[in-house]
Amino acid sequence: HAYGTKKRNTNWIRVLLTILAVLPSSAKGPHGNSHNSLMGHGGNVMGKNGIFLQSNHTEITAQSGATAALPCRLSSPLGDGMVSWVRRRDYHLLTVGRQVYSSDARVGVKVSPDGCDWMLTVRWVAPHDQGQYECQVSSHPPQSLMVMLHVVEAHAEIVGGPERYIHHGSSLMLVCLLKSATEPPVYVFWYRGERMINYDKEQGVTVDNSRKSSKLYVSSVSRRDEGNYTCLPSNAAPASVVVTVIQKENPAGLQQETNTEKE
Repeated sequence: HAYGTKKRNTNWIRVLLTILAVLPSSAKGPHGNSHNSLMGHGGNVMGKNGIFLQSNHTEITAQSGATAALPCRLSSPLGDGMVSWVRRRDYHLLTVGRQVYSSDARVGVKVSPDGCDWMLTVRWVAPHDQGQYECQVSSHPPQSLMVMLHVVEAHAEIVGGPERYIHHGSSLMLVCLLKSATEPPVYVFWYRGERMINYDKEQGVTVDNSRKSSKLYVSSVSRRDEGNYTCLPSNAAPASVVVTVIQKENPAGLQQETNTEKE
């Protein structure tokens, strides 16, 4: 009976040691760097001889609706080791190796051919995705690296304020800037009222787009060019300005009125 009890105890010890060996550092006791890992200062070693090639607490900014790419760069391939990504907010396991465990179809992982870059991707990223993510490596001892994801809302801004006054016959230029944008828009549409005017060349309209801005030109404005102008990028909230055309006063009329007053 004593021999059977001793054998069962030995088996339990073996099981416990096996579990402790595979647990990530954040789940170990005081001697397993648990406090540092949970606080975002895992036992990772940087530099030439370290396991990671990037700094801990790397910060990544992505705009809402784009694809967020969170890097985890290793100094060398792991061999039989495994890389996992965990969302720290709820300790949700996202990926293990090349396998995605999250039910969120937006989540993916990209691995470089040499096995040193393990990039977590989140398509159509949204504000609720913001937070800390942990790259865990099943080395001995296990290592971890924190990456902070910031999600920003891109928006358009028309230079010069919400109103613009311009004389009849003058040239109009509206400059639309993209704020907090991390990637260029696929398109920028300009509207006057409900009408899209990007291609109204016969009315003297020209649009010039760049990575961070869009410029609208109207060669010679008239009363028909009055109204509400809206800059609408594909990946940012729109901005509007009201344009008012001022009729040029007749100098001859002014002169005649002045002479009449003198009489």
